[in-house]
Amino acid sequence: MRLFFPLLYGTDPGSVNVDLVHGPKAGFKIIMGGFSPANGLLELFPAMEYVPGFAWASKKAGAALLEACLGEIDNRLEAALRNPSWNFTQALYERRPAEMSRKTLCIFMMELELTGVMTIALSTCNIVKMAATHPGEMRRVQAELDTRVGSDRLPTVEDLPHLYHLHAFIEECSRLHPVFPLGVPHAPTQEDEYMGYRIPHDAIILPFQYGLNTDEATYKDPMAFHPQRWIDDPSLPPPAAFGNGKRLCPGQPFVSDIVALSVATTFWGFALEDLGVTRDSVSSNCLLVQEIPLSHVRHICRSSGHLATIEREARKKMLRTGPWG
Repeated sequence: MRLFFPLLYGTDPGSVNVDLVHGPKAGFKIIMGGFSPANGLLELFPAMEYVPGFAWASKKAGAALLEACLGEIDNRLEAALRNPSWNFTQALYERRPAEMSRKTLCIFMMELELTGVMTIALSTCNIVKMAATHPGEMRRVQAELDTRVGSDRLPTVEDLPHLYHLHAFIEECSRLHPVFPLGVPHAPTQEDEYMGYRIPHDAIILPFQYGLNTDEATYKDPMAFHPQRWIDDPSLPPPAAFGNGKRLCPGQPFVSDIVALSVATTFWGFALEDLGVTRDSVSSNCLLVQEIPLSHVRHICRSSGHLATIEREARKKMLRTGPWG
């Protein structure tokens, strides 16, 4: 969040405080609750909206939540436009279509915020879970980090191109545990045809991401967690976590580097243990959003040398920007 907001709004990294960080996270948790099978059915079968009692309860609350979120976004938008520093919001505002209303622009900015939170946070949680349950694969990445980085400094962006096992681990997590197993719904703006199938205008299309990622014709032993497959065969098609074709997310390089650096730093400094206790039940919306609880994962600093480096870097950061910089 402290990298995302300065780029999006031109916010001073030192001013990204606890309230600014927790605000979007709180809204994110509420919106995550809307990803339920019931709401998915309503999206797929709009006629169910007219079934008595099916959707009325959530409509009023949903409208109020949307207005509250848009109010906060509008305030951030106004501040970004007045900011003398370059930011993505200014660039977007200058290039917006003439017919785009202020509210539509705010909705778009809200989507960018949510996408940043969901992609980065949920992807990282899934990777941590897989590391705890596959300690052998985690140790392979840690050995690579020890060789490249050592224990007297933190991993940096410059290290990422040399961490092949790290990228293979992340890629395999994305394949086997996509954040959106059913994919993100899309709709064509005009009627089209693909491989003999007629696709009507405004038809809802769900690219079944999990099905594509576990296709036996593409991935050998697809249900096995095997990061080495990406090193042995670099020609394997990567999971389409950021969309496809012209709808490919433009933030892919930025988000990929943030996730990779976050995971590299976590694996570098900590051993992750699966406590083997009773896990939290998987939420009923797991086909729509893969949100894995981590209450069974314990973090242990790998050595006194790693701990000393972490404490030293934390003190430097506190002196530069304050406790929330």
